[in-house]
Amino acid sequence: MAIKIRKMKPIDFIFFFGIAGAICTAFALYYTWRQNKMSSDKTTQTLNNTTELLQENNLLKEQVQDQSNKIDELRVENTELSSRIMDKSLDIFNNLTGDGNKPVLIIGTTLLNVDSNFIIPSYNMVQFIIKNESKYPIRNVKVRITDFTGKEMIKYGVKHTVNGLTMGFGVRDIDAELRDYDLNPTFDIAALSPNVSTLLYRTTYSQALSVMDAYYNVEVIWDNGHFIHLVTLKTDDDNLTLDNWSGLFNGQKTDDNSCFRFEND
Repeated sequence: MAIKIRKMKPIDFIFFFGIAGAICTAFALYYTWRQNKMSSDKTTQTLNNTTELLQENNLLKEQVQDQSNKIDELRVENTELSSRIMDKSLDIFNNLTGDGNKPVLIIGTTLLNVDSNFIIPSYNMVQFIIKNESKYPIRNVKVRITDFTGKEMIKYGVKHTVNGLTMGFGVRDIDAELRDYDLNPTFDIAALSPNVSTLLYRTTYSQALSVMDAYYNVEVIWDNGHFIHLVTLKTDDDNLTLDNWSGLFNGQKTDDNSCFRFEND
């Protein structure tokens, strides 16, 4: 059987190509939409990733800043701790060495003692005090006093003594006292506490009996120093007053009299 092909008319071609064009346009629009959607999804994902990275970056910055702040705080704490340790170490060192301070020698005198019966010659009493005027202990203090004139009044039974916190007066055996008289009494103090004074020695001086001035050589030794006080007193009516003071510090003559004081009633 023979098939007859119908001859297409111009209108048919137009209709055919119109449908084909519409289909192609539809495919093109779908492809463009799909491409745009894929591109939009990628852009959205990229933006999301970028946002997450920015958030992570900001969080990292905050963490770094927090760590920096903690480091600064630790640095300040460490500086303060180091300063406290240094201060404490210096305080311990000064507590052991006395911070270069010297014991202060105080020599005091009383008014003239006059016997109303005129049996005992008139005399002045002289006392020797050692004091720590610093805020640290001064350790291993030793004081040696040279007293040339205190022996004279013993002949009349007059002697002023110091035994710790106890003070005494009088002589039981004059001959024994004269025989055993110590021209250089020495006093050992383990540690002289801050702002503490210690009465070491009391003696007498009688202008009527003595052929020389009241002269005293006082040697003070401690852990990191050695001071010699050369002191001369003179009579002024009923008083003994300071006539001259000179000093030797660690073997060298010095004019620094900050570690010496004279007091009289």
